[in-house]
This record gives sequence, C-alpha cells and structure tokens, in this order.
Amino acid sequence: PPLPVAQNFEVCYDGYAYQAGALLAPEYQLVWFADSTSTIPGEAPREHLPGIYQAWAGSRNNLGCYSDGRVPVLLTIHELPDPPMTVDRTVCYNGEVQRTSAIAAEGTRLTWFASESGPEPGAPPSGTLPGVYTSWVSSVDEETGCLSAERLPVSLTILAPPDPPLAVDVSACYSGEEVEAGAIVPDGFGIIWFSSQEGSDLLDAHKAIEPGRYIAWAVTLDPSTACQSMERTPVEITIHSLP
Repeated sequence: PPLPVAQNFEVCYDGYAYQAGALLAPEYQLVWFADSTSTIPGEAPREHLPGIYQAWAGSRNNLGCYSDGRVPVLLTIHELPDPPMTVDRTVCYNGEVQRTSAIAAEGTRLTWFASESGPEPGAPPSGTLPGVYTSWVSSVDEETGCLSAERLPVSLTILAPPDPPLAVDVSACYSGEEVEAGAIVPDGFGIIWFSSQEGSDLLDAHKAIEPGRYIAWAVTLDPSTACQSMERTPVEITIHSLP
C-alpha cells in the first residue's frame, strides 16, 4: 500500500492540546508506530505543552500488508517569548512632542496595540499636551512569529506646568540697607530666581542695596512634580537716590 502523507502541525503555545496527523486513501488503514523501524505501536502526536513531538505513520491494506516504509509526523508547539521591558516616562510639559517605548529581548521585536485585549494595532505612546498616553506592547519571536502571553501597558505622562508667579515689585529710597523683592505663588509651591529672561544663571533671591533699577525673573516650582512654570515673571527693585 502507499505511504501516508504527513500532516505536520506547528502552533504557538496557548495551553490547548493539538494533534498532528496523516492523510491516506479511505481504502487503506493508517497505522502509527513509536519509531521508524520497530514494531512498537504508537499514536498520532498530541500534546499541549511546548516541545517537538514525533511519531511514524504507515499504511495497511485489507490483506494485512504494510506499506514499505513509514513517514515521520511532527507536532511542534513553540515556546512564547518573554514580554518586553516597558519604559514608562513622566515629563513636564514644554510644548514639544514627547515619546516613550519598550525594550525588546534579543531575537524578538515589538508589536503595539491600542488596547489591552483588542486587535486594533497601536503605536508607541507620544503626545504634546499634558495628559496620560498609554499603549500596550507584546514581543514577537522573529523566528516563530509567536506573541508573548502578556500585553504590557506603556505610559507617557506629560505633567501640566504651574502658573507663573505674581510679581511683587519694590520701590524704595536709598537707606544703605538691603532691599528685597518677591513674588507670590500658591501655598506649597516654590520660587526659582533667574538673572535673565532666558539664561540659566540662578539667583538665591532678588536683592539690592545701591540706588538703581534691578530686574530678576521668577518661575513657579511645583515641588510635587519638579515642573516649572513656562513663563518667567520679571520682578523689579527700584532704589531711588537721595536728594
């Protein structure tokens, strides 16, 4: 009788049992063996755990004659890749586009989804305005095409900046004593002083002694997020000369 035609089966692990088989004309009987040469009987490869499972198939006719040879039949259940390493990111709003992603293990690539369980494709989180942007990511084994069992959320959080401070300008007559100006911010917030409108030079405070006009720039600091107000508020000290 003719040899069967192997129906090998390859699948990614999902916890379910799978079975490989063989095709044979209906007038012949399919016979399974445990190996390629012995008479030890076998059965079609069936399993639910990752691995490669093999049996040999032959045929027999109604006279009891066996096929000359046997064909190997394989069931392959692939291991799933590990999920990627997520990279959540929190930044202060600065008007620019912000992004984050995830790190794929060697031999895998990332695939993004718009939701935790739906089929809609997604993209790495990105955004400009304050808010929380979340996408879900899995690993794909580049050799088998299998997806990791878990989808992991990846979040980009853009924090809203505090409002700029309210200037408290000071005008005084020269007295030889130090004059200090200030600014008003909400309770619990701090003030950072700069020596110019755009530079990075910091001041401990805004003070002066000699007659003249002095300007420093103040920003609000939110201590809970470390975010600063987008605008610098000019604060002025004017010390008048005596007549």
